[in-house]
Amino acid sequence: MTTEKNNPAVVYVGGTMLENVDKYVYLGQEIKMGKDNQCNEIDRRVRLGWAAFSKLSFAFQMKIKQEQKARIFNQCVLPVLTYGAETWVATFERAGPAVLRRAFELLVTMAALAKDFIRHRTVTEVLPNIYSFLLKSSRDSLLKDQGSAYRSSAAFRLQLAALASLATLIPDLGVDGDQLDHALKAVEGYLSKKQPKPLQELSVKFFKAMLRYDYGATWAHLRQLAANECVLHPPEIRAIDLVPIVGTPYEPTDKNYEANIQLVFDGIDQQGSLSRAYAAMMI
Repeated sequence: MTTEKNNPAVVYVGGTMLENVDKYVYLGQEIKMGKDNQCNEIDRRVRLGWAAFSKLSFAFQMKIKQEQKARIFNQCVLPVLTYGAETWVATFERAGPAVLRRAFELLVTMAALAKDFIRHRTVTEVLPNIYSFLLKSSRDSLLKDQGSAYRSSAAFRLQLAALASLATLIPDLGVDGDQLDHALKAVEGYLSKKQPKPLQELSVKFFKAMLRYDYGATWAHLRQLAANECVLHPPEIRAIDLVPIVGTPYEPTDKNYEANIQLVFDGIDQQGSLSRAYAAMMI
């Protein structure tokens, strides 16, 4: 392989001419010149993973215990899918939106299938880069609704992929504490009505999923976002003297967020919501 496309050098070894190629596999990973090298390797890794799964499909159809099927999958399919994954962190640090979208899609698959295998490095090194991208691009996509050329950009497609997938990625990886708050912060800007409609809809779905995953942390975060002085009166609980809470997540002072925050809490049992809110404040 050479960087010279027009007049590649001819190389002989022991009288045998070496073939010029545009790509080759080295130590299990495909190497190719050009910006799409990472995309090609990610696509190749997915294909190999599916091929390994297909070869063992008979085993998954056998009448054996689920634990045995899981062991076969973990030992024979996951290693193929995740081979070389240690080097993929750099993809999330340096790659452009098109490569990032492919890498992100594979990361979601890996998180669902191999939670503990990738959890630590993903939470500490990969997710912060995704949060940073979402924060920056939320400013770029403001007022870029239907008719804007921004909707055809690679950055917009990556925003869609990230927002759609974070709702499952966060629970699969068991993200909590400060890292969960960073995720909520990265997505909150898309609740604004000034964002393109598809991004608004995905942000609402994300926060609904986060309420199901960690109601207390999500409720408290939206309460900070709302930044109001509305009074939340406590539920009636015998033997416990609860005081009203000043500040709720339901009525944001910035009216750009009002409609979507109402959608986030739409369908949630109000009495149960009130009890969980107080439980979250008391922890």
